[in-house]
Amino acid sequence: MNEKEELYKRFQDIIEKLLAGEQLEVYEKDISFLLEAIATHLFSNTAARISVYFDGAVNLTAKIRKKRQIEIIGEMWVGNHKEQWKEKLIVAVTDRTANGHGFSIIMQVGNDRVEEDLIVCKKNCSVR
Repeated sequence: MNEKEELYKRFQDIIEKLLAGEQLEVYEKDISFLLEAIATHLFSNTAARISVYFDGAVNLTAKIRKKRQIEIIGEMWVGNHKEQWKEKLIVAVTDRTANGHGFSIIMQVGNDRVEEDLIVCKKNCSVR
């Protein structure tokens, strides 16, 4: 398993544990790093995010919305070559593995929103 596949597997494992009722605080450091990597991938082709980088998520809370969907809310550290700031972060992850479709994610950082199947991210997530 390569590094990108390991990232996806770690994220999937944590989401499954959260959906099973475990507390976010136990996984907060890992989920922060994983959300950073996923945001880097998902926003890499958006014009508004070309010159910025993501540097972890903070102040995270998680809430189960449906039986197989979790919402994570917090703030994402965003930066450019001059400064760094926090923007509102909203993430909805839906486990569609029962249908053979993997996980889907909707991620909003500030005013920018993307939606993608995480199986794509499994192949393309980057790690700084």
